[in-house]
Amino acid sequence: MKRTYILGDNRLSVSIDTGGSTVYYNYNAGRLLYCLVRIDGYRGEIVLKKFLAVFLSLVIFVMAVAPASATTGTSCDCDEVPIIYVRGRSPIRVDKDEPDGQTMPYVPDGFVENALKELVPVYTKGYLTDDFSEFKTLFTKYMAEAYKDFALDNNGEVPNNSGYRTSDYWKNNPIYDIHKPSNDVSTPEGATTELYKYFYQYDCRLDPCEIADDLHEYIQAVKNVTGHSRIKVLARCLGTTIFSAYLAEYGWDDIDDVVLYNPICFGTEVTNSLFNGEFYFDADAVDFFANQNLDDTLPYTLLKEVITLSNKTYGLGLTMDYFNKTAPKVAKYVIPDVLRVSYGTTPGYWSMVSADRFEEARDYVFAGVEEEYAGLIKKINYFHETVGSKLTSMYKQMEADGVN
Repeated sequence: MKRTYILGDNRLSVSIDTGGSTVYYNYNAGRLLYCLVRIDGYRGEIVLKKFLAVFLSLVIFVMAVAPASATTGTSCDCDEVPIIYVRGRSPIRVDKDEPDGQTMPYVPDGFVENALKELVPVYTKGYLTDDFSEFKTLFTKYMAEAYKDFALDNNGEVPNNSGYRTSDYWKNNPIYDIHKPSNDVSTPEGATTELYKYFYQYDCRLDPCEIADDLHEYIQAVKNVTGHSRIKVLARCLGTTIFSAYLAEYGWDDIDDVVLYNPICFGTEVTNSLFNGEFYFDADAVDFFANQNLDDTLPYTLLKEVITLSNKTYGLGLTMDYFNKTAPKVAKYVIPDVLRVSYGTTPGYWSMVSADRFEEARDYVFAGVEEEYAGLIKKINYFHETVGSKLTSMYKQMEADGVN
């Protein structure tokens, strides 16, 4: 039996010569024309399944191989290794299907004013009676309202449609071979444009270990398009926790150089203190925070001026001394409840707690509710065990292996 397979540009034909009898497959515009068999004078129909299996296998093979060969990047031996920028905190949308919609967390107009009207007298009552239970309930209620769209559920998962479509963004937009410098990097504008050629965004609330899987896919896609076997990485702020999780899972065979800019993956004092209920009011710090974070609308401008003037005349210091008589104790009492309706529900922000203070913070925040938050605790424990606790040794080994 002689078999001849013919692949044409616009059709797929298969002819099978059986010694005087011929079976014809002709695929054209998706139609199977006919199958007729005549063998040794016997005329009959043959079951189509076997032929159809061969036919479909060939078609699927052609369909799979052709696009792949068309998109696979050719090898590039230039010295300009592509740079991937794993940025810091990315925009988190109230509705991730609206890329230009409201970002989170946000404070509605009048929210702070209304909260203070209720909280100040309740705090004063607690100060006089040494019972801050009412203050804790009310303060947690306001924080839950402010972070209702931002907070994750008890498993560290998004409970609504908020967030950022990480993989959807880069997978639904073409990645071009633009790795060779085309901007004047001696200027801030040129350097920024160059840096953003391949930049990776993500929902910073989510588990860094899960995001790392998507980052791995993105790195492979950039390598494929540019034709380079290795890439350079600049990771900034929260991006350093994502990149660290990537290294812990996938290693550094694909990495040429690394820059960690403002690396919070090793933990920050602010996060360590907050997640351990350590709170202290400092006049200079309050003054600085207010001027750096309050906007320039008239009410907040006046408030900033009052705070700065009060600090210069020592009035703010006296006020802070008043708060510090009770604030550390109140913070220790209130903060676990507050974190469990806001940042404490996000594995991404837990990754900013340093390894040496993680267990203390975890046990403090989830004391008495371990079973209720078992899913979330499992995620943050996994990051701590596989990434956070191994950061120093991992980066030292990477350097020893030749990664700059």
